[in-house]
Amino acid sequence: MSTAVRRTGGLFEGLYKVLMRRNSVYVTFVITGAFLGERAVDYGVHKLWENNNIGKRYEDISRNCERVLRSIRNGSFRLRVQVFQAESRIS
Repeated sequence: MSTAVRRTGGLFEGLYKVLMRRNSVYVTFVITGAFLGERAVDYGVHKLWENNNIGKRYEDISRNCERVLRSIRNGSFRLRVQVFQAESRIS
C-alpha cells in the first residue's frame, strides 16, 4: 500500500496555468485589471474628497444661498436679523 499523496497544486498554480498559458489572455487580464482598478480608486478618492469637504463645495454654497433667499422672501430673515441686533445691543 502506497500512502503517497498526489499534489494537485494550489490556488496560485491554478491561476498561473489559466492566466499565463497564452500571452493574449495575460495581456487582456492586465489591461482589464488596470481599468477596473483605476475606476475603483477614482470612485474611492472622489467619495473621500466629498466627505471631507461637506459644506465647502460650490453645490453646498448654492443650496445654502437658496435657503437664505427663501427665508428672505418669506420675511423670516428680517425677523432673525432684528432679533440678532436686539441681542447684540443688550450685551
